[in-house]
Formats: sequence, structure tokens, C-alpha cells
Amino acid sequence: YHGWVYGQDGSLVDVPLESRCYHNKLDKQELAAKSVRVETYKGFIFGCHDPEAPSLEDYLGEFRFYLDTIWEGGGAGLELLGPPMKSLLHCNWKVPVENFVGDGYHVGWTHAAALGQIGGPFAGLVGNRADIPFDDLGLQFTTRHGHGFGLVDNAAAGIHRKGDGWNKYLEDTRGEVRRKFGADRERLYVGHWNGAIFPNCSFLYGTNTFKIW
Repeated sequence: YHGWVYGQDGSLVDVPLESRCYHNKLDKQELAAKSVRVETYKGFIFGCHDPEAPSLEDYLGEFRFYLDTIWEGGGAGLELLGPPMKSLLHCNWKVPVENFVGDGYHVGWTHAAALGQIGGPFAGLVGNRADIPFDDLGLQFTTRHGHGFGLVDNAAAGIHRKGDGWNKYLEDTRGEVRRKFGADRERLYVGHWNGAIFPNCSFLYGTNTFKIW
């Protein structure tokens, strides 16, 4: 914005009108760009400002066991497509992530109108009044560091009114998931997830959205 020039290492190397505007008293070392640790997992890129934080793989920990099921899947993994949508939520920034990890209680009420129009496997949740076998609906997982997800069985394409192509893809690839990861994670692969990597990444596998808070 003001024409300050930074080197590839983040150092501040030039400030226009430095002597006239700042009387040559700028501490360029203090004003250098802050460094960010960058690590990747399955093609997803994460940045961290804390040099003392654990490695990305250690932080994800056993949650990687579950993530691999969908982030690698039966082929080359996932691809995020843009452009992104942006929203403003006036709340503590950690609340949405906790919601994505485990709050299935709101779905039948908050999303009732949409689920009623869409139909399919989620229609029975409308109004939180349906007599459906909730205990057999799916599974809930949480791991260290606040990561976790809820699974609705056999519902990966459930939110899509025209899900034939998505269902065919799942059927064509689930055998490879079973071969690589086993039958238990094949079950995860064909289900719908509401999940989160604490503290600021949430995703819906099946609905197929990925959020940064």
C-alpha cells in the first residue's frame, strides 16, 4: 500500500521516503514480515505462527486415520474448487468448529425447511420429531486436540437431490478404499461427515464444503 519492499526472506529492504517521513529511525528488523511455518498433509496446506507448536502430523495425530479415508479415498484425493464464499459470524471464533465436530442436535430443526425440500435419507430428521433409529444412524468420533466428526451412514450423497453420479462414483471407488483401508473405513467413505480440525477448519464430506474460520 505504501510501496514498502520485502525480500524473499521477509526482511524489509526498502522504504520510500524513509529519511523524510521516518527520519531514518525505522527498526527494519522489527518491521520485517512475520514468518509462518508451512506444512502439508495430503495436499492441504497449513500455516502456523507458533515456532514451538508440534508438527502438523503430530497435531493431527490419530485423526489422520479417519482423514485419510476421504482425503486420499479411492483415487487421487480431493480437490477444492473456488471461488470461495465469505460470511461474517458475530460469535467466538471457536464456536463454529465445536459445532461442526459434534452438534447433530440442531440439524432437524435449523435445517428443517431445506431437508424437507431435498428429501432423501435426511428427511426423517425434519423437526426433530421423527421416530427413526437414532442409535443406529451413524457414529461419533473425537480425538486429541479437539478434532472430530459425526457420521451418518450411507448418506454421502444424501444432501444432493440429483445424486446418481455421486453415488455411482462412490460405488466405483469404495472397493479401492476397502482394499487400502479396510471395511471399517469403507463405511466411513460412503457416509456423510460433519467434521472439524480444531481450531479453525471445518468440513462437510458428502455435502462437500470446506470452511476456514
